[in-house]
Amino acid sequence: MTLGENICRLRKERGMSQGDLADRLGVSRQSVSKWETNGSVPDLDKLVVMSRLFGVTLDQLVCGEEPAGQQEEEPEPPRSAGPAQSRQVVGGVLLGVGLLGLLLLLFLTGLDGLPLGLLFLLPFLLCGVLCLRVNRRLGLWCAWAVYLP
Repeated sequence: MTLGENICRLRKERGMSQGDLADRLGVSRQSVSKWETNGSVPDLDKLVVMSRLFGVTLDQLVCGEEPAGQQEEEPEPPRSAGPAQSRQVVGGVLLGVGLLGLLLLLFLTGLDGLPLGLLFLLPFLLCGVLCLRVNRRLGLWCAWAVYLP
């Protein structure tokens, strides 16, 4: 069994799409497709992350060998916060800071401070919403959100 076949088999056993695996590894979906069709080979650091993600050893991933005496599948190791989870945390914090700042400014200055508050806090609000909604090229979207107002 080839490396590409092993990656494809293990990915499907875990119920992941090529895009899901690509997001977890920080590569494009096309890269995962090339690996699975043996058009290219992943870097060693990507192989290590995949072996942990799939709960197999590097030997099992690369060679497709099952160790003698293995009974059931090993449980998947605990997942660290992926890009999507950290993006949601950052988005929530930015949105919270923007809303709290706006509320504080409104409380201190009344409705007269609304234009000033929006001027200074709109980048926080926009970046927070973008972090929660946008999946790709987040830095570029946030730069536009700060630049346009």
